[in-house]
Amino acid sequence: MAILKIIYTFLTKFAISIGVHESVAFIVPICLGLLIFAMFIAFLKSLFKPTRKNSDSASNLVDGRTATDGRMAMRRFDRTEVNIKGSVASYTLEDSPTPQVCQILDVSLTGLGFSCRETLEKNARIKFSLPNYDSKDKEKVFYISGEIVRIKEINNKFYEYGISFFHVFKRESSLLQLMIEKFSS
Repeated sequence: MAILKIIYTFLTKFAISIGVHESVAFIVPICLGLLIFAMFIAFLKSLFKPTRKNSDSASNLVDGRTATDGRMAMRRFDRTEVNIKGSVASYTLEDSPTPQVCQILDVSLTGLGFSCRETLEKNARIKFSLPNYDSKDKEKVFYISGEIVRIKEINNKFYEYGISFFHVFKRESSLLQLMIEKFSS
């Protein structure tokens, strides 16, 4: 208790020396003590705060699977299952200039999974047409581009692909977020 009294006296005299009026100088050490106590409580809360796993947080950095070369696959956002129709067109396939119908399996803010009958190459650059769930927007679909990073053959005429988006601009990001929110509930 003697140490606290010494600290209180020192802080009060210091406050007076820097120009705080004597009638309010006694509050300075009390306020500093409360501030330090609040910071300590916030620190303790952060130690015991459970991490949330939802579609708009980056809490799930690694999805636990390994990439094809044995490295851990990195993920910035959780996937949300959607199971909706979309269309895909490949920039690299000259024999497929028209978009092909595909089934969007899951989506995140950084990529999506889809399945289709068309054979696509790994690292192929593709453009997606996805449904727009923004009721204020007049466009029924929006477009987003990416690169194929994962291929899984389901049977000899059906494939599942994983893509990573290139540049997700603000509009596309908000439309993806709307899609994720719609299917998260």
